[in-house]
This record gives sequence, C-alpha cells and structure tokens, in this order.
Amino acid sequence: MSIRSGNGIFLKDASISISHHSYEQETGKGTFSLGLLVKDRPFPQDGRIQIKGKVPVKCARLSTLPETEIDLRPNAAYSIPLCISPFLEEGTDVANLEKCPHLDIRVNPYTETNAWSIGLTYPVGFPYAGMVFLDREGHRIPVKTEMARCRSGPIEFHPFTCTFPEKHDRVRLLIHYAEKQETGNLPITAAVSRKDALKAMPPHPEGGRITG
Repeated sequence: MSIRSGNGIFLKDASISISHHSYEQETGKGTFSLGLLVKDRPFPQDGRIQIKGKVPVKCARLSTLPETEIDLRPNAAYSIPLCISPFLEEGTDVANLEKCPHLDIRVNPYTETNAWSIGLTYPVGFPYAGMVFLDREGHRIPVKTEMARCRSGPIEFHPFTCTFPEKHDRVRLLIHYAEKQETGNLPITAAVSRKDALKAMPPHPEGGRITG
C-alpha cells in the first residue's frame, strides 16, 4: 500500500493497521477500519494525502450445520455431530455419529430479562462463523449476540451473550461455519485532508483536543 503526500512525495515511514469492524451475514457486506500513523505532518495547509493499494480480505462460503431446536431453560444441553471435512477420517461411516467430533451447546439464563448464555464447545479447527435463531414458524429472531464479557474454561469453549427482543421458550438454532476459505485483495483508493487527520487524533493528555 502506498501513501503519498499532497506534493507527490511518497511516505515511507508510515504505519498502517487494518482491523475488522462489522459484517452482515444477510447482505454479505462489511466494513473495516484503516489506521494510519505518520511521524511528521505531511500536509500542506489545504492539501491531502493519497492512500492507494490493496487490503487482504479472507473470503469463504458459509455453510450451516443441521438445525437444532433448543429450549431456553437452565442447563439445557445439546450436541451436533461435525460430520464435515476436515473432521471426518478417511473411511469413516457417516452413519456412525459417535466417531465424529461434536459441537456442544449449553444454555443458561442471565439475570437480565430475555438474556441467555449460549456456550459453544467445538474443536479448535472448526471455522465457526456465527449463529442464527428462528422462531417456531421459521422467521428469524433479531437476537443481539456478542462474546460474553467474562470468559473462563478451555480454548475449545466459546461463551456468548444472546439477548432476545422478547420472551421465547423454544427456538431453532442454526450454526454457520466457513468453508473453502481463501484470501483475496480488495483495491482501495482514498484521500485524507489535514483537517480530517486532526479530527482523528486522540485527546490531548491534559484533557484538551489537538488543533491546528
């Protein structure tokens, strides 16, 4: 990725960071944050810097494990066999589910209304990509799902906090996973002005904001 000042000079000492911001499974659209740190101020008074290059993006096709009906009650537990590549050993009979690794589900309530702890335990190599909840009629429930604030247990355990918009006793759960993963390059061209850069600077240590 190249960074060039307003007068055409390429900046070689710039530090670039790229981080995930959001992704919508329904639309396949997402956003990321591009951070840029430059030691010197490269802007003329009214100039801009040009950012051009390619951002590596990991792409995959989403697949779904068999649908599981779960009760929203304390200590409800369920298990889904992972009869998928690469967890099937060569020659394994898929009818013999005991020989397949499993994704285990544990359900427990929080004190908050309609908030539930959904704990997933699965092998380290399983490419988990998200969960979706459906009601009895098959309509998607807009559940706010986030990693639990406190985490303890083995590396295979993944706790989530799931907040439902209303009370549900029983729901249908779909677990998405990524397959055929590959990395592509997303072209990017952007321009940042001196004013934009100053707005993005952190607050001054004494409590004020840096201005120019």
